[in-house]
Amino acid sequence: QRDGLFGNVVDIPASLAHDITRFAKSSEKALMGAVCMEPAGVAYVACENTKIQGGDVVVVFGAGPIGLLTAIIAKKVFGASKIIIVEPLAFRREFASKWSDQVFEVEEFFSQPPLQVDVVIESSGNLDNLNRCFHWINANGRVALLARSGAALSLEAIDHMITNAIAIIGSRGH
Repeated sequence: QRDGLFGNVVDIPASLAHDITRFAKSSEKALMGAVCMEPAGVAYVACENTKIQGGDVVVVFGAGPIGLLTAIIAKKVFGASKIIIVEPLAFRREFASKWSDQVFEVEEFFSQPPLQVDVVIESSGNLDNLNRCFHWINANGRVALLARSGAALSLEAIDHMITNAIAIIGSRGH
């Protein structure tokens, strides 16, 4: 292993391995597309599991690969009417602005008047974001938790969740 993070050889189950040799040989663009397949799968399944549909307002926390692909797929494939991305890093906010209707820094997002939100996708790993915006979620709203931060989820708005039939799910797309 190098730097304790990446290995030269990694053992994984055969069911998760895919031969991408033909992509690597064809072009660098094709190889980059193959690399996006797993995060795109996670993003697609999150949109499917939260039943995003035309007219929905979607908030995505985190503009990493999965969050950004979720925003793109929610708008282009599932027909969400408005995509809002919340991201702490400036370079990611700048990139995400091409793929969303609004982009906010975290504290900027929470300092604005409350929004009416149909779907929240939490892909940043900061579960406190969900607690802070939970009252903004409309009746029959849906939440997908994608990031694995190891933090506990704590919700203060349980009555809001029950009264408004808000669903919270974990989602993965492997």
